[in-house]
Amino acid sequence: MSKRKCLSIKEKHLILHEVDKGMKKKDIAIKFGIPPNSLSTIKKSHDKIQNYDPSNSCSKRLKACVYEDVDEAVVKWTV
Repeated sequence: MSKRKCLSIKEKHLILHEVDKGMKKKDIAIKFGIPPNSLSTIKKSHDKIQNYDPSNSCSKRLKACVYEDVDEAVVKWTV
């Protein structure tokens, strides 16, 4: 596991689902190909990840928009 792996929000939801089922940390880390300390970081961010809208399955970061009104206007404009 020498290369850095960037997980999508959808993948992080799946990881948290496995944690909630009671699967061992080591097994989850091996299944998803991540180091155990990354799993711990995902577990610490449990609430933020669960509350984030995973409708954009390719998003990788939990970032909030600074100017939400502009973001909404761009979305309406592109549709």
